[in-house]
Amino acid sequence: MKQKRVLLKLSGEALKNKNEGIIDFVYLKDICKKIIDFKKLGYDVSIVVGGGNIWRGRDNTYINSSLSDKIGILSTTINSLILHSAFNELNFQSVVLNSFKAEGIVGITSVDKIEKYFKENKIIIFGGGIGVVGCSTDTAAALRAIESNSDVIIKLTNVDGVYNKDPKKHYDAIKLDQVSYDEVIKDNLNVMDIGSIEMCKENSIKIIVMNINKLDDIENILISGKDSTIVS
Repeated sequence: MKQKRVLLKLSGEALKNKNEGIIDFVYLKDICKKIIDFKKLGYDVSIVVGGGNIWRGRDNTYINSSLSDKIGILSTTINSLILHSAFNELNFQSVVLNSFKAEGIVGITSVDKIEKYFKENKIIIFGGGIGVVGCSTDTAAALRAIESNSDVIIKLTNVDGVYNKDPKKHYDAIKLDQVSYDEVIKDNLNVMDIGSIEMCKENSIKIIVMNINKLDDIENILISGKDSTIVS
């Protein structure tokens, strides 16, 4: 059976496509076009986006961690608005729901609004993380998946799934086709942070890790599990 409600986890770094600037807008529009094509297959789609293309706290140690986290939170809101603009350019309706109030700029999220916008066939973009210092956008993805009653989180990365060790550093790294929540936690596999994995486990939300460059095959990957890692 197809999952009908899907949350995509997109890193901020992905938006720059390895370029020097903050955004590669041509690349971003291509990503959004593929997301639209996927949605038109009959899925409710929401997106949580990171902010690493604008601000990475661990690279800016001259600012205290609390303030750095706040800057990171704002960065995800900025990226959400940029994503929204890309969907607009493609003439597809999307809406940004933010974790905190920014009157005149972006609306604040709620379960009622989520259901309203899904019924209006819009793609929902969640910005602002969860608006709390010390919490990652992994946490935001897990929480928004719960609030939106999503069946699955698809984490879009630059590799084809989860490996037993870093494939960029170890030629003998082995890709894992399927792994349990408990194995991810026990072996500290690089999927999402542990708190997020626990939230997904408690709410039976499947996680699929796949390559962002295979977005045009996303439905087949979602159904078959090929070219990805399934965490369940």
